[in-house]
Amino acid sequence: MNQIVLLVFVAILPVVLCQDDGMFLCKRLDSNFKMVVPGSGRTQNNNNKNRNNINKDRVTRVNGNGRPKSGPNISKGRPKPSPVESLDDKIEERLKALEDRIEFLESITEVSDRKDDVPAKLQTFCHVEYNNRCFMFTKKDRGMIDEREARNNCKKMGGRLADIYDESHLEKLEAYLRESMTEEIEFVYFIVGMTYRKQGNGVNKSDGTRSRFVKWYSTRFPSPASGNSQIQIQVNRDVEMESGMFNTSPFSKAKSALCEKSLESPPR
Repeated sequence: MNQIVLLVFVAILPVVLCQDDGMFLCKRLDSNFKMVVPGSGRTQNNNNKNRNNINKDRVTRVNGNGRPKSGPNISKGRPKPSPVESLDDKIEERLKALEDRIEFLESITEVSDRKDDVPAKLQTFCHVEYNNRCFMFTKKDRGMIDEREARNNCKKMGGRLADIYDESHLEKLEAYLRESMTEEIEFVYFIVGMTYRKQGNGVNKSDGTRSRFVKWYSTRFPSPASGNSQIQIQVNRDVEMESGMFNTSPFSKAKSALCEKSLESPPR
């Protein structure tokens, strides 16, 4: 009988204590570590509660949507740059390229400004120089050149078709051409700006005035054929052979033409 009373007392004691808010004692008395929630009849396993606490500790920051922004094992390796950082890098690269471009243009302008201080003689490439004038040969990459093409080429070079001024001038041109000839070339001929004047068998310079210097290639010239007004000059590689002028059709072509321009700076 006494044993029965003792068992009933042990069974009733936890309920009484829990109703008196003896929560700590209730937890200790529960053999499965279950906490009795007064008035609800529900129990919660302390193991589940401990796991929830561990999961909560893993999240360090939460954004406005309740999703974790960072925490253990959320991302691996180097973090990606933000869109703002990427935009800043692109702007910096563009500015650097623009600065390099400006520096290059300034260097070109500086060279262009210094060009006026360089003598005109040094600004022009001349094959032959004579009496402060520059003489340049022009030709086509392939084929022969006619008078119209020759005039256009000379104009692009800042000059015009050339005149032959005297014997010394012609000899300098001959010497230059002979140095340029290979063994396979026996002679060359080129167009100049002078024209044949039938009256008196004379020659006019490019400006229409009469030339004081005339040297025909052979006794066969000038040709009496009507319209042979163009003057060309033939130069032989062999110095023992004569070189000089001959008149031909204005539509005739040659391997090259001779241009000239002044080496003096134009008046300002």
